[in-house]
This record gives sequence, C-alpha cells and structure tokens, in this order.
Amino acid sequence: VRLKPSIFLYRDLDYLTGTYIEASVANNFKLGKINLEEKLILAYNHNYFIDNSGFSHINASLSLPLKICNGAVLSGKVSYLKALNHYHIKDLGKDLNDKLVYGLGINLEL
Repeated sequence: VRLKPSIFLYRDLDYLTGTYIEASVANNFKLGKINLEEKLILAYNHNYFIDNSGFSHINASLSLPLKICNGAVLSGKVSYLKALNHYHIKDLGKDLNDKLVYGLGINLEL
C-alpha cells in the first residue's frame, strides 16, 4: 500500500479574509482489473465563508479513472461529506450539512 498524503492551503487575498486548509491521503488499488482511487480529506476552516474557525468536514471519496486517450483521463467519482460542525455559509445562506455527491470529470495533460 502506497499512500499519497497532501496538504492544500487556500487563502483569499481579495474577496474575503479567511483561510481554508485540506489535509488528505489517497491510495490507488485494483479491484479485479479495475483501477480505483480512494481519498480521505480533513478540512479546517478559519473565517472562510463562515464566522468562526475549526475543523469543518471530512470527505471520503472513491474514483474510477479511465484513460480515454493519450493525455486524457475520464473519472467517475462519488464523495460523502460529513459535517463536523454545522456552520452557516454566509454567501449561500445555508448551513453546511452532510452530503453525498457524485459526478464525472476529465483531466487533460497538455
């Protein structure tokens, strides 16, 4: 098992004065002949679209990447977001709640 850890830091310098951090770990594995990627994210939010700070959510996802040609990968993905605190998101006028999200994406290497 080869885990791929990463950290992303987002800092808005124009619209808001807030910071958002994601720490994640990903793993690729095979299920029969199918390649899959699992990823777990822990997010910390400091006044970024919310009025306070703290761990905001955990996101667990499973992706199915399919190479469609040289330099292009189509991925199906399903993610479950578990809210750790019920923050009110200022610009949306909504609370952050648990969500199941799915979709398709394409990655192009130019």
